[in-house]
Amino acid sequence: MQTPWLKSFNTSAKATSRLFCFPYAGGSSQIFRTWPKYLPDEIEVVAVELPGRGSRFREAPFTDLVALVQALLDVLPPYLDKPFAFFGHSMGGLIAFELAQQMQRSPNRPFHLIVSGHAAPQNPPVRPPIHDLPKVEFIEQIRQLNGTPSELLDSQEFQQLFLPVLRSDFTLLETYQYLPNRSPLEIPLTVLGGLQDPDVSCDDLQDWQTQTQKEFSAILFTGDHFFINAVQQDVLETLAEILRPALAMGRSQ
Repeated sequence: MQTPWLKSFNTSAKATSRLFCFPYAGGSSQIFRTWPKYLPDEIEVVAVELPGRGSRFREAPFTDLVALVQALLDVLPPYLDKPFAFFGHSMGGLIAFELAQQMQRSPNRPFHLIVSGHAAPQNPPVRPPIHDLPKVEFIEQIRQLNGTPSELLDSQEFQQLFLPVLRSDFTLLETYQYLPNRSPLEIPLTVLGGLQDPDVSCDDLQDWQTQTQKEFSAILFTGDHFFINAVQQDVLETLAEILRPALAMGRSQ
């Protein structure tokens, strides 16, 4: 990939489609580095590397979702030469949804949207905003989300390097404005969730159904908000099944 925005973790000649993967708040492309081991060779896993992390740690992270989506719309077209789907977890799910919305009328749009660990965008947040809290309180709120090891949160180096990224990501999430008057997506939508996720209920997942005119399904896994790491193989086997129709179409061409 000739752009810092994208990192391909498998470039097999057998690849007939691409799965663009969007990370959760504070996450980098490395979340998805092991995914090709559990997915068919026909699926190229392309992770999105957002500014402020990974190889782009010196760049300022985005704090506005609209601006981020526009930047992605400018970057992606050269890499849409194969059938592609979007996957995003938590913050990444919201980015993937808004990107898919913007591509609705494009001749090149995803054949499937998979949102993981995020409530339907029309639903109000269950937690009060944290992005502008003082440092100590912000760290405590991040600790309660159970996605970052305590030893890292206690590290001064981690706080210096990564707290600004986390704060920017939560600013992006918590200042998001849902636009209610747009048409539902014209592509299939699958949502994934954790049965023990304290912030995203089964109803929150089912409410995504209004966001598509095509096939919809909600699939639950054992685990909390970060079930995609805890039961990764189960999640990826499910993704392979979701993407199977597109793979079959690619083999027949």
